[in-house]
This record gives sequence, C-alpha cells and structure tokens, in this order.
Amino acid sequence: RALAAEPPVSGRPLRVLPAGLGGDAVAIGAVARARAELGAGEIQPTPAG
Repeated sequence: RALAAEPPVSGRPLRVLPAGLGGDAVAIGAVARARAELGAGEIQPTPAG
C-alpha cells in the first residue's frame, strides 16, 4: 500500500515479492549484522589475557 501511495522517486516500478526465507530470515539477518560489525570475516585479534 505504501508503495502505491508514494511511488519511488526514480519512477521505476518496483516488484514486491514474498520472502522465501521463512523462519530463517531473523537468523540470517543477525549473522549478516554480526559479520558487518566484526569486519566481514576478517580475523579479529583476541585480547591478551
């Protein structure tokens, strides 16, 4: 509804499709965020201790 009321500025049509991830979407999003915050897979030094 929101896209119909306020179309994109570019004027290009958008297709909105249902996600195929189901219940895995939250876990995948959490992993993506963690990877981004940790440097996308770079090896992080461990604290000396």
